[in-house]
Amino acid sequence: MQPNPKRSTQPNIFTFILYLFEKFTSIETVCRRESIKLWEALVLSLPPKNPEKMPDDPRIWITEYNPRVKGNQSIFRKLARISFEDDKEDVQMHEVGGGAA
Repeated sequence: MQPNPKRSTQPNIFTFILYLFEKFTSIETVCRRESIKLWEALVLSLPPKNPEKMPDDPRIWITEYNPRVKGNQSIFRKLARISFEDDKEDVQMHEVGGGAA
């Protein structure tokens, strides 16, 4: 059987896990949901010690592994830089009675 040039191929499970993680932001709802389910199942099935040093805990994978591997391209590192200083002023105005009830 010849490989289909329209389909992507992944050299190993670790690359596939990274690929699935990138699909979390897909605009297609079904693609996004199924990618999340498959990603979680694969991460939970990883052996604790593996050549890529990927954690087998989704929380650790997202908060520690992905930012370390992706560096400044990690969405989580970008979110950490967001400042909500202006929102505090809006909340204070609403509490004082500036907002509609």
